[in-house]
Order: sequence, then structure tokens, then C-alpha cells
Amino acid sequence: MNDLSTKLNEIYVLNPNYLLLPDKNRIVLTVKDRFNTDAVTSFLHPMYAFLFSLFKGNKTLREIVNETIEIYKISESEAVKLVENFIENKKQITVKYDGVRFGFPQNILVKNSKGDIRTDMNEDSLAIDSLQYDFRSRRLNIARRALFILNMQCLTDCIYCYADRATKHTMMPLQKTLD
Repeated sequence: MNDLSTKLNEIYVLNPNYLLLPDKNRIVLTVKDRFNTDAVTSFLHPMYAFLFSLFKGNKTLREIVNETIEIYKISESEAVKLVENFIENKKQITVKYDGVRFGFPQNILVKNSKGDIRTDMNEDSLAIDSLQYDFRSRRLNIARRALFILNMQCLTDCIYCYADRATKHTMMPLQKTLD
């Protein structure tokens, strides 16, 4: 707690470059830039997602440690130990929890030097009803993007796609699309 004790009056925020998104039976930690194809995506246990959601940028680290003590019914030293590795972490972190290893990218929780307040994190949306968590499969359970194919002449063969490859379609004229 010696290193962290100097930071307890500071305000930290979940890195504004990261998003927490529900994904049916787990939480996804991903980058905000949805066009970044190299985006780091981690699947999180809801316990970590809820912890990170407390870092909205409007409370001191001391207040969040106190909330963590109350929410998780743990001691102060356990609460400090839970958050300290994520404060301005320079390297990726791997943590084992409930027999599963979770990977976290660098700089999860950063000093709120710009005064950012995260309004995009809702603890209720991060709650998972099912105790059947899935941290093994890599495919997302909830679609994050949709592709509108005007001509059904896709060259890929994705296993989840509904495209009807048997029926021959005539291409829609560009002018009709533009009208």
C-alpha cells in the first residue's frame, strides 16, 4: 500500500480509449476506435468489468477503494491489492481468477488529468444474469457491426452468414440505390 498511498487522493478513470461492452455471458474490453482492425479485445469476468466501471473519473482512488471494500466485502488491503496493478500499468497484465486467465492491456486506469467523466459506463448493463460465463470462445455473442451488402456477391464464406449463394441475383442498378 506504500506506493498506492501517495495516489489515494488522485482521480483515476478507465482509459478513455477503452470501452466495456456486454456480450451475453461475459464482458468485452475493447478499444473505442471501431475502425482499428488491430484492436485489443479482452473478455473479462464481470467482477473486473464492474470494478473498472467505478472509475468514471469523478471519485478519488480512496473513495473507490472504500466502495470496493463495501461492494466486495473485502479488507482494505485486499481492495488496494485488487486495483493497484491496474493503475497506470505500463505492461499488459495477466490475472488468474476463478481458474481462468484474463489478459488486460496496458494503461487500464489512468490519471484523470483532463477531467474526463465517463458517462458511457452503466453498471447495470455490465451485470450478467447467467452464471454460465464463457471466456473460452473467441467469437462475439452480440454483433457489434453490420454490413449492408447491396448485391449479395460476397467472395467470403463466413460460417455465420445468412447469404443465399444458391440463388442467382441480378445486380441492383447504382442509380436506384442513389435515389
